[in-house]
Amino acid sequence: MENKHWRTFTLRHDFYPARKIQMEDDITAATVVPTNKLPGLNKPFKSVKFVENCEFRLYQRPDDAIIPGYDHGAELDMTLPDTFLCNYHPLTKLEVAEMVKDNIGFSKYTEPMQKFLLDFLNNDSSPKYVVCPSKLRKMSDGKFSTNPRYLQNREDLLDPKAIYLMNMSVRLANQLLLNQNVYHAVDVVVSGRRNNPPEKGIKPLCVHNPLHYLELPELFMEFASNMTGKSPSSTCAGLEGVMTKGPFNCLSTVIDLNNTLVSFLVTGYGGFISSAGCIGPRVKVGHDISYLIPEIVCRMTSTERSPDYLISNGFLEKCSDMVYNEKTIASSRLGCRITKKFVSSFFGRILLSSDTVFSDEILKPELQDMDIFADSMENMVNAHKRAAAIFFEDGSIAKACPPIKALLHIMAKGDYNGMTMVSDEFRAMFYPENILASDWYIKRLRVSKEITLNRYKRCLDYMLSFGVSHANSPILNSIGLDKAIKETRSTIDQLSEATEDNLGFGTIGADMAVL
Repeated sequence: MENKHWRTFTLRHDFYPARKIQMEDDITAATVVPTNKLPGLNKPFKSVKFVENCEFRLYQRPDDAIIPGYDHGAELDMTLPDTFLCNYHPLTKLEVAEMVKDNIGFSKYTEPMQKFLLDFLNNDSSPKYVVCPSKLRKMSDGKFSTNPRYLQNREDLLDPKAIYLMNMSVRLANQLLLNQNVYHAVDVVVSGRRNNPPEKGIKPLCVHNPLHYLELPELFMEFASNMTGKSPSSTCAGLEGVMTKGPFNCLSTVIDLNNTLVSFLVTGYGGFISSAGCIGPRVKVGHDISYLIPEIVCRMTSTERSPDYLISNGFLEKCSDMVYNEKTIASSRLGCRITKKFVSSFFGRILLSSDTVFSDEILKPELQDMDIFADSMENMVNAHKRAAAIFFEDGSIAKACPPIKALLHIMAKGDYNGMTMVSDEFRAMFYPENILASDWYIKRLRVSKEITLNRYKRCLDYMLSFGVSHANSPILNSIGLDKAIKETRSTIDQLSEATEDNLGFGTIGADMAVL
């Protein structure tokens, strides 16, 4: 970042990019299902998570489209009619004519964008203005916007052929019959981390290398705080989730934390965090790491994605607390980070000379500037403390399950009943075998059973009432009401007789606070 020079690297000659389909964004429905309920699903988990997007369009920020011809998808999308865009400069015909005169510069755009601009220029009935992804709006301070956006129609809804081929490929790979369902479950959880170097009025957040694995206590520190570096979509760095995600959810955040913790426990997923923005204060990466990680992960086997395997074989190294200028730096909160061995073994599957891509200063950001590293860690610790304090201020700490309650106390106050982050007793609170045998998890399953049973009883009452009010109507036979009533009664009987052993182990149950 100091010399502003680009670094480019060569992909392997046999590299072929994975076809990535974005299936979820800000508003997503998720559920967790035991794998023994899903015949034909070939996954090494006892339970799996499924996600479903609740939106038709994705609010994209095509940062790289500012480079003509770089983002083919964004340039094509922005030539389509009825596209919502913001923070782009409205180009006049005179301005487009100047762009066309620059033959070399204009030729860099993709063919759809070139045609789009030429049609605008040569059509007398075209609108007064047009938008190009490389021409951003100039703000009141004279600087160009860093937050260009457009609404992109979801690819999975626009390209049914690709979805069909994907489903058929999965069916063939798993030897599924045509009458068996094809399931697309979550394989790995990799959250994004936006980093930033120190700027005027903004503290640094640049202590992560390209990929970290966090055990559940450290992972849920991240989830509870939603901490981010400087974001163009918000006013500053800080607890971005409070501002941008809160309006979509009317439930208390602590309920989401409870549910998410249980989902990690019953599935056994490991929690990873990848970097965007920068790595350390001197290496700017934009979203390049975010693009690379899916390519890496999809080329790893389920065994290779296992945190235990990665740690025991030296692909991950544990971060420890440091002492610098006679102050303790809580860098153990960074969990485990990838090593040179990880880079050569896994990044080598897509990059030539992968060892030269990620230097020691990238894998260990503290080598770039120890002062900034220490300041970044202090920024993180303070953000965790501020975020946890909110749960005490609004009283929602009372609704936290025991592990989350202990964690929030430690984040806000430093300890919980004498336990700290390194206490064996505290760490044991996050062990799956301890939680799944706990009274509060069993109670979640009982609450879920009660909610489900009451819903079926309401449905039965409605159907019986409908049958009485339409007793002489021929519609009853056509809709199969008698069969539906019989099946509903059978389900109610099964639920009523459910014992401790078959209440629904492997699901997340239901949070007691929603009753």
